[in-house]
Amino acid sequence: MKAAAMLAVGDIRAYREKVPSAANIQVHTGDYDGSTHGALQTFRRLYDEQGVRLFVGPDTSSHAVHVAEWAMVNAPDAVFISPRASSERLANATNTIRLSMGDHALALALYLKMQSDNVSVVIPVHIEDIYSTGLVQRIRDLADDKMDDIAVTTSISYAPGTITNKEEAQRLTEELRNALRDNPKAVVLLVSYSEAKHILEAANGDSTLLGRMWYTGDSLALREDILSSEDAKQSAQTVSLYGLAYAGEELHSKRRMRKMQKLADRLKRSPPVFAPLAYDAVNLIYDTCQVTRTTDAQVVLAHLTREAEWQNGLSGRLAIDSKGSRAFGDYLHSFVAPQIPDIGKVTVAMTGSWILDGLSQVSHMDDESDQDGGGRRRREVASSDMMSSVASTAMSSASVFNKSDVMALKALAGNDCHNSKFSITATDPATYMQVQHDFTDATFPEMFIVSTAYGYSLQMSCDKPEGPVVLDLLCPPSTNPKDDMACVQTVTHPVTDQGGRRRLLVSPREAQESRSAHCVGNVLGCSLCFGVFSFFLGHLDAHTYLADAAFGRQLAAESPHVMEGYHTLATPIVWLMQRSDTATDIVKTFALPWARHMSYLQDMADEGDEFGAVVMEIGMTLSGAVGRVTQGTRALGDVILIPVLIAMVTIVACLAMRKSNDNMK
Repeated sequence: MKAAAMLAVGDIRAYREKVPSAANIQVHTGDYDGSTHGALQTFRRLYDEQGVRLFVGPDTSSHAVHVAEWAMVNAPDAVFISPRASSERLANATNTIRLSMGDHALALALYLKMQSDNVSVVIPVHIEDIYSTGLVQRIRDLADDKMDDIAVTTSISYAPGTITNKEEAQRLTEELRNALRDNPKAVVLLVSYSEAKHILEAANGDSTLLGRMWYTGDSLALREDILSSEDAKQSAQTVSLYGLAYAGEELHSKRRMRKMQKLADRLKRSPPVFAPLAYDAVNLIYDTCQVTRTTDAQVVLAHLTREAEWQNGLSGRLAIDSKGSRAFGDYLHSFVAPQIPDIGKVTVAMTGSWILDGLSQVSHMDDESDQDGGGRRRREVASSDMMSSVASTAMSSASVFNKSDVMALKALAGNDCHNSKFSITATDPATYMQVQHDFTDATFPEMFIVSTAYGYSLQMSCDKPEGPVVLDLLCPPSTNPKDDMACVQTVTHPVTDQGGRRRLLVSPREAQESRSAHCVGNVLGCSLCFGVFSFFLGHLDAHTYLADAAFGRQLAAESPHVMEGYHTLATPIVWLMQRSDTATDIVKTFALPWARHMSYLQDMADEGDEFGAVVMEIGMTLSGAVGRVTQGTRALGDVILIPVLIAMVTIVACLAMRKSNDNMK
């Protein structure tokens, strides 16, 4: 949580460098030993010695309840935003806002999942703390209230600090083994923290313990300490350890992906699923203080709630309900996947052993009430006990490559293509980590599964007598999981100019002519990304190429005449660049700002480019004009069009430079 919060602080400070009038931010941090006593002592030190009044944290429900209830009496001007705490006891803490939904919501989502799996008996195994005991009780209450015949047995619990290794967990697993023998149809509900690793290690190899499915109400299925322990991982795979974790909204937003990838680079591991909540908590406090210009607790709390109503953070809408909890959001479903028996036949592009299994959308019912007696009705965010939940199918849709599909793509390179190499690059849909798989003809699996949430790329290279050939396939993020991927493909062939230097000749027209036959999904061409941007390798990242592919898809759907002009203009530009380094340098002046601003418009970058915006504005206008002219004068042919287009490109460059200079005056 600390790393995510400090990432937000860094972004705020970067913003302040650009806007000096923005409020400054001072940050004090406090680490503690993981106990409730340690949390309180750290709070008191920051409060008394550093004068801190606005806090992000504490992390867990038990710590948050302990600190918030003490502060209500002894530090009434302290305000807390807890990214992760969900205990309903915090509803009584008037000094605390929770950016996660309450235990009611998690219990409902978990109960509905077990109901859909036809569970009849649940054996709870949990630590004796506020969060775990409360969650189990709410599931028990739901079972008592419903008519689904789900029975929740007596809990098997343990005190905090009593399980620190595999041996200490064996007493608990023995008790669980006896309970499972008495209830042959029961499943296990494990609500635990780091002890889960030791419990799973103690259960390893026991057919009675591992013969049932295990559920968990937290992100245990994503815990790296479980996946890094061979015994714990094997147990988790055997029971298909199934976890729900609150993720806010917009799990697959590109902005969220970029920030979490940046955080992953800092941590050198995947960030926790609740990291975006910590990032949002810092920004929510900062934005509120910018407006209020005070740290008065009551003023800040009142404004925090109003600010959250309209603010859209990394984790989606931050609206808070009447009990200080997040009003709505999604629970990420994931489970530890069994090992694939024959890994040579199927490969999945992910970093861990878990698989996403969709989301549960949980929200509060809308309560409409007559205001001021005038018949005007406004919607209010209801209290925590009025909720609805809808379980959806997997939101992280996937593309499937069959080996035969990829070999058909390879055929585009022509005959006599040897030493083929394939490289597929994708983004893991929950850890945000980059995943790359490299294959040859001999090692390519019969099936390759890749998430489409953030887009992916496939590159094939091979050697021909005249030189290397490269085929690129770019598939931007799918806007709807139900849609087929719309990809862009091109083949790059070697040619030799009169000086004997080898250059790359891009053939966008050939790619478009063959686009429907062999490409994975529907292919929409945007030749500028390959025709122009391919000359600037090293200056642009993979996200820029995916952004250009998405831009081309959007342009083809909304303005086909602009798209045609766009392609037509690219032809003479590429022709010039293939023959002149000077032309390449000139085009680079305009193409790179264009690319940066286009990435911003496609939500692939945090900031736009002012000069790039000018170039795009003029370029799109000109492309539309050229597209209409091209459609009406095809009979003239390229002999007349190319000189005219070169002249038009020169005019665009002059206009862009002049308009940019005018804006800077």
